Amino acid sequence: MSPLLISHPPERRTTREQLLRRAQMLATELSQHVHTPATAPVINLCRERDHFLLLFCAALLAHRTTLLPPSPTPHVIEALKHDHPGALQLDDQALKELAQGDEISASHRHSDPSTPAATSPSPLTALLNEHAWPSPTFTAVTLHTSGSTGEAQPHRRTWQQLRSGAALLAQRLALGERRYQLIGTVPAQHTYGLETTILLPLLTEHTVCAGCPLFPEDLRSLLTALSPPRILVTSPPHLRACLESAIEWPQTELILSATAPLSAELAQQAEERFGARVLEIYGSTETGALATRRTVETPIWQPLEGVELEAANGNWIASGPHFPSCTLHDVLELDPNGPGFFLHGRSRDMLKIAGKRHSAAALSALLQAAPGVRDAVILPPEDNPWDPARVAALVVAAPPDAAAVKGWLREHVDPVFLPRPLLFVDTLPRDPSGKLPRAALIELLERRRMQDES
Repeated sequence: MSPLLISHPPERRTTREQLLRRAQMLATELSQHVHTPATAPVINLCRERDHFLLLFCAALLAHRTTLLPPSPTPHVIEALKHDHPGALQLDDQALKELAQGDEISASHRHSDPSTPAATSPSPLTALLNEHAWPSPTFTAVTLHTSGSTGEAQPHRRTWQQLRSGAALLAQRLALGERRYQLIGTVPAQHTYGLETTILLPLLTEHTVCAGCPLFPEDLRSLLTALSPPRILVTSPPHLRACLESAIEWPQTELILSATAPLSAELAQQAEERFGARVLEIYGSTETGALATRRTVETPIWQPLEGVELEAANGNWIASGPHFPSCTLHDVLELDPNGPGFFLHGRSRDMLKIAGKRHSAAALSALLQAAPGVRDAVILPPEDNPWDPARVAALVVAAPPDAAAVKGWLREHVDPVFLPRPLLFVDTLPRDPSGKLPRAALIELLERRRMQDES
């Protein structure tokens, strides 16, 4: 059986069997030595993926729900603890301190490099069944929306739903018999990161890198240390930063992208620079992965096996074996020639100004393609403190050239959708997964307005 984790340097690794046995030890530690109610949930703030996996599995074995916040900021964590009295909060340092001096942490981080990868002849299913996993209906995790469409909301997923989602995603990716090594730039606390970098390797034969690199050079170093075939799990902002660097990238057989729209141009550049297939995953916190597409080939999304979409009262209802039926926040159009669909953006992104319609997401993508622009976002009129009848824009560019950006937009959009104001900023307030929380954008606009008035 292949090792579950492989960190940098590559001789430090952990097999699935080692991880699960240490998780059982940690579950016992949580039950016996932590002064919280026996069923109190665990707030998993671990950034290092091996720590996250260890704590996630331990919580499952202890029959404790894992709470995953939309961000690690203090006020978000305090609100979560207020809603869940007695919740146990653990990050990388706290996990090390909890396990200090015993085998849980030490042997997990320093596996003997001479140990063969195949340390257990047991099939993966048998290995998992050796441990006291909760019942299929147990609420294994409570995820929280990022706040990109308003207030963050909790969404519960059972252990069976998580396992079904990982199986469906593995089926869609069609990785075959090869054992891939995954590396992610997105946090495990986000639905996308949880499904791809935690559940997929935990429940399949693939390996995941323990690190969560942020900067392109760090990513290149870790990718190079991994033996092929490789999978990069990332987001459009991270991918854009990688492509803007002069780094020569090692061949990466597959790149997965989610959390924000990926342009065909950026996907094409990534396929050429990395020598990879680039697949986009469409989903949400409520549903997990719903559909995929190869962006350079088609705009049509293909649903995962068992996912059904139904129009009802102007909305779309999604159902599937790995999530409860729910209303989507996006505008879809079914493909008349097959089971796929077109995605036209979020419902609240649909703009109607002077009788004309456009999508804020499409306008943002167009603005991001303007010469010199590195990042950008269009905000709807209701979020514009200067003019509630016009869209506003926040732009990161080097150098900032308002005339050039406005000229580009005039060539591509109707004048009613030209932003007023168009503001240049040093950076956009993206969260670790690459999303832009609405509250953070409104706060940034308000600060700029107050500066203009002072």
